[in-house]
Amino acid sequence: DRFVAELIQLTEIPAPPFGEKARGEAFAKLLKDAGLENVETDPEGNVIGLRRGKGKGPLLEVAAHLDTVFPEGTDVRVKRSGTRLIAPGIGDDTRGLAFVLAFARAIRDAKVETESDMLIIGNVGEEGQGDLRGVRYLFNKGVWKDKIGRFITVDGGNLDIVTNGGLGSLRYRVTFKGPGGHSWGAFGQVSPAFAMGNAIAKFGQVVVPKQPKVSYNVGVVSGGTSV
Repeated sequence: DRFVAELIQLTEIPAPPFGEKARGEAFAKLLKDAGLENVETDPEGNVIGLRRGKGKGPLLEVAAHLDTVFPEGTDVRVKRSGTRLIAPGIGDDTRGLAFVLAFARAIRDAKVETESDMLIIGNVGEEGQGDLRGVRYLFNKGVWKDKIGRFITVDGGNLDIVTNGGLGSLRYRVTFKGPGGHSWGAFGQVSPAFAMGNAIAKFGQVVVPKQPKVSYNVGVVSGGTSV
């Protein structure tokens, strides 16, 4: 019941990309309630709590991400259909946040003693243009960066998959510029919009290997300042 209550509580706090602060503050309070020490929010916005073990093993991070893919203004109220809870972002990844809280309480109440110290984390910037900024900060700039030995993240909608490998990700912002664009006065001149469309079409014809699996995508497309 507590897991469900916290799942609903956190889901109904909007956390669009780059807008995770309010949810992070609520998550920090719940981490303290779960008995974590030194709960803090780092400069990037990640919320971190420490559970001490024997200190003899590699530092373990257990994380779930605070942000959802849905933009500001999305109705995130949770609706019930029988035993099913429905809302934008409830599975990806608010369920992960509720899980790591339940996990922290369970090992506390069962008096589990671990070899390693453990960080329980709500990280920011997982989705879209966040470009993994929270985790990048943890590993490259955060105060724990040189101490992290193991990393587990609880994420996504698949209930039966454990992934134990790394996935390379490269993201690019490409800008097309040209003299055209106005529908009447610049007709016949090269339009950046058509050039971009051409490039996307050609990119879509690229054949990639099936093993190892390789994928690509064109995500957000925008342009112009008026029309």
